[in-house]
Order: sequence, then structure tokens, then C-alpha cells
Amino acid sequence: MRDDDVVDGLASLVAHQRAEAVSHVVESTELRRALRRAEAEAEQRVGELDRTRSEADALRDDLAAARRSLDDAEAALARSEAENDRGRREAAVVEDELRRERARIRTLQTSLADVRSSLSWRVTRPLRALRR
Repeated sequence: MRDDDVVDGLASLVAHQRAEAVSHVVESTELRRALRRAEAEAEQRVGELDRTRSEADALRDDLAAARRSLDDAEAALARSEAENDRGRREAAVVEDELRRERARIRTLQTSLADVRSSLSWRVTRPLRALRR
């Protein structure tokens, strides 16, 4: 082999290695760019996740407030129903008393009508008129 052939072979090898090195540099540069894009996207996703967590926290707070309001409303409803039940019982007692009093009034009216239609009532009418 001649020296020129060795030099040509070495030059070819060096050229090939340079081409590979350039290829690796290009690939490395592309990978770095892809990594930067992925990191930027990851940061964006982290920001979105933080916003979503904040929204979830706010929704949990709203839900807790709604549950407290519901509990308060249910308690008020229970109190109102208890008061209504007491009112119904009291109304039933009053209605019973009213029925008894109406029956007593009818009995008294009947008795008074009987008295007024009696002979003694009619006979003593002039005496009652004199007393007035």
C-alpha cells in the first residue's frame, strides 16, 4: 500500500467520522429543542393542573357551603314541620271544643225554645213585662 492510499483511507475515515459527528451534533441539537419544547409543554400542563386544582378547591368550598345551607334548610324544615304538627294538634283540640260548644248551644237553644213555648212561660209573660 502506498502512503497516498493510506492518507486517502485516513482522510476518508476522518471525513466519515466528521460527518457522523455533525450528524450527532444535529441530532443532539434537535433533541435539545425537543426537550425544551417538552419542558415548556410540561410547565404549561403544570400551570393548567394548578388552575384545575384551584378550581377544584373552590368547587369543594362551594359544595361545603351548599351542604351547610342544605343542612340549615333541613333543620328549619324539621322545626317548621314540628310547629305545624303542634298547630294541627292544637287545631284538632280547638275543633273538638268548638263542636262540643256548638252542640251545647243547640241543646240550650232547644231548651230555651221549649221553655218559651211552654204554657207557664206564656202565662207569666205579662208579669215579666211589668218587672222591666
